[in-house]
Amino acid sequence: MKKSPTSEVRTARLRLIPGTAAMVKAAVDNHVRLADFLGASIPKTWPGDDLRDVLPQFHERMVEDSAFENWVVWFWVSRGDSGGDVLVGDGGFMGLPDEDGTVEIGYSILPEFRRQGYAREGVAGLLAVAFGIREIDTVMAETEKDNAASIHLLEKLGFCRMLGAGETGTVWFALTRRTYEG
Repeated sequence: MKKSPTSEVRTARLRLIPGTAAMVKAAVDNHVRLADFLGASIPKTWPGDDLRDVLPQFHERMVEDSAFENWVVWFWVSRGDSGGDVLVGDGGFMGLPDEDGTVEIGYSILPEFRRQGYAREGVAGLLAVAFGIREIDTVMAETEKDNAASIHLLEKLGFCRMLGAGETGTVWFALTRRTYEG
């Protein structure tokens, strides 16, 4: 497996910044330090509940195994609007790719920045990272069955719904390298 990415990815309006253990530790307990790492302001609404609950676990993984650094947590920072750079969301990979070349992504946009195209840009950036690694063949994503915006986004980016997959209330999507490069 190729080494995890170590540099930020730029889209039209975002900087996707891969998180180190020090950055994730700051995300857990020192937002002023995190803002310094990112060169951006951190809204009071960040992190969302889902990420807040797993940040300590992600930090622990990174400390135990450096392969998780620059992989599981990516900070999504809007670039250069008149108000300066601001953290608008986050995303990343739920773990390292498995032996079949499959990896799962997750993402979240803060409520005040939704419906502005940031999720599309951020997920597209993560897909470029994933498929830039030769050994990755499939990217998976899980979302709530009633999350119409996320379902629409995944379908628009070429993901296909997997039949019979997902826990009660969720649905899984997959995007293969062949479709992505198609």
